[in-house]
Amino acid sequence: MLNQATTQSTGKEAVLENKQQQDVDLAKENQVHDLNVLFGDREPLRLAFVERVGWGDARIETMGEDCAFRRYYRLTKPDGSTALVMDSILELEDKVAPAHKLRDVVKLSPMLKAAGLNVPEVYESDLEKGYALIEDFGDYSFNDALSAGENEEELYTLATRILKTFKQSDELQNLDLNNYYDTHVHANRVDIVHWYRPAALYEANPDGLVDSYLAAWDEIESALPPCPKGFTHCDFHVDNLMVLEGKEGLERIGLLDFQGAVSGPLPYDLANLLEDARKTLPKPLKAKLKDLYCEGMSAEERDVFDAWYRVLATQFHCRVIGLFVRLLVRDNKDIHLHHVPRLQNYIVEALEDPIMAPLARWFEDSNIDLSKPLPAFDLPKLRGILGLK
Repeated sequence: MLNQATTQSTGKEAVLENKQQQDVDLAKENQVHDLNVLFGDREPLRLAFVERVGWGDARIETMGEDCAFRRYYRLTKPDGSTALVMDSILELEDKVAPAHKLRDVVKLSPMLKAAGLNVPEVYESDLEKGYALIEDFGDYSFNDALSAGENEEELYTLATRILKTFKQSDELQNLDLNNYYDTHVHANRVDIVHWYRPAALYEANPDGLVDSYLAAWDEIESALPPCPKGFTHCDFHVDNLMVLEGKEGLERIGLLDFQGAVSGPLPYDLANLLEDARKTLPKPLKAKLKDLYCEGMSAEERDVFDAWYRVLATQFHCRVIGLFVRLLVRDNKDIHLHHVPRLQNYIVEALEDPIMAPLARWFEDSNIDLSKPLPAFDLPKLRGILGLK
């Protein structure tokens, strides 16, 4: 039970916080982390938070972590009621996912609920220490539902209809959100250069490589008309879409990881859904869902949407393929590494589009052959090349 160690004393909490800060001070930008140690040291503070918000009699179960320095714990009271604790190491948020901060969860949840989105309610929070108590949407994600044999087309159609509500909602368009082009999501399209190329070639990047990569993207984007913009979830994929028991229609779907929502390019979320790093959709279904989303567009609007869809999907793949390598090499997380071949295939296919010719030339000039699997990981050697400690 949780109430066996609550650290109610302010003095004890101060000591624990000082120790936590010392641990975090060791976790600098180029240092490899032991997450079990970091979160283990936070356990007394976590239990104290749970006690303070009235769940001290609950059973606690570790639910896992996401790509940030954040873990989730399910609380179950004797009467069967449940909630989740988000435990976020605040000092490391900027290092991993600057747009995925705990304070953004607390800020955006009521705003998005008021606009009609089905997101978890935040019951309590402690923004100074890095904790939030949130509504529990259960364990049944789209990914789980698909694995259990539920109809793929029906689920993806629901998800696409939700994206259509995004662009049709005046409330969502009027939210005061960050600009996509000012976020790490856009900036980190360079991660394929920073992390994937050294892992593919086992050599440090030459000077100027990032500049030439970004110049290729500038050439591509400058040739296109302006991209349609609006509310963008920014992490819209099968593991962040929950199937809720006892609900019908769009109400069946709960949205997680909304804290990175921005005002951004509308094709981004659809590209994220249909070209998911975790799952390959059949091409006929992708085309059908894309047509559903684009219903009502003129031929000119559709051409612009399709062009930007290709650009944004490919930038997404370039960011995520680097992220998945970085998660292993720097952060000791291999949970997504098996998806790298899928991302390679996405990029190879995208480079066949004439729009992407400048990027295709850059990959060739940079000796990156995405048709070949990554070599076996020699982590000490690769960390040395990357300057990691």
